[in-house]
Amino acid sequence: MYEATIVPSDWAQNFKEIDEWWVPYDGMKTILVDNHGVSANRIHVVEEGLDTRRTFNPDLFDYASSRARIYPKDAQGGFIFVSIFKWETRKAYEELIRAFVTAFPGNESVTLFLRTTPPQSLQDIVSRLVGKRDERIRVLERQEDHRYMQMLAGADGFVAATHGEGWGRPIMEAMAMGLPTIATNWSGPTQFMTQDTGYLLPVKGLVAATGLPGADSRAQWADIDVGLLAGLMKRIVEHPNEAQAVGARARQRIVQHYDQDAIAEQVLDRLQQACERQQRGILPRHLDTPHVHPRRGSTPAPTTPPRRGRHKRRRRTTRRPSGPPPRS
Repeated sequence: MYEATIVPSDWAQNFKEIDEWWVPYDGMKTILVDNHGVSANRIHVVEEGLDTRRTFNPDLFDYASSRARIYPKDAQGGFIFVSIFKWETRKAYEELIRAFVTAFPGNESVTLFLRTTPPQSLQDIVSRLVGKRDERIRVLERQEDHRYMQMLAGADGFVAATHGEGWGRPIMEAMAMGLPTIATNWSGPTQFMTQDTGYLLPVKGLVAATGLPGADSRAQWADIDVGLLAGLMKRIVEHPNEAQAVGARARQRIVQHYDQDAIAEQVLDRLQQACERQQRGILPRHLDTPHVHPRRGSTPAPTTPPRRGRHKRRRRTTRRPSGPPPRS
């Protein structure tokens, strides 16, 4: 998986050695076919899954007690957004901070908790981006084990409008917990989020993927519109009944289509087919690569597996001349 339109060049050097590709979303398959010339027949979409019964299940956690355990008391009476991400340009944290302040410029009782690790004081970063401090934007300490699920169970909305995702697991987790969730309408999240089960941020275009480690100079990712993102955040807060219904449908979709048992069936099916081909001596990379004869040049690759086993060698015999045997 990758978060931009062109994968790093050192990856591409090994493409010819791969018999079968597993990618998590349809868009990644398109990127490999269109931008890297990989045969579509060798690429299969194998999605990711979650334990939606014993782990990411909102019925296992009480909203009020989860909220009281994870979030500061002064924020519990208002609306809580949470976002989970690694602090890097790809996660569009600057656009998120600007969008929050744009959506809620006054003293609205809305708090944005960032489960991340900024390299310096968060309020210094906020001040640099929007010209002032905003104590409603806070860093949330790392949550382990069941506290991680309580963090989601005690929130009111989730936002992760990033430049690109290989899949977007925290987004999927939030949906599984029934949260109204905002994600960018590009890359990984589009595989499991629909307009009916989430708040997809429209993409106004693609821009250079600057700041993505190892990225090709031609690589692009989604351009984030701060105004549109602010509008989605405001809509969730101002239309709570609609937001709760969207969250409920999100939970239902993840349970029905992305529970780990369903995904395990996808994996098992692909493994079985790969084993069957290997037993028959068929390697997909050989079917896509032409044979080159040292004198005859290129010829089409064989479409049937090579014969296995030893060839019987003919026994050479010396034919004796007719007539009586020579005398000694």
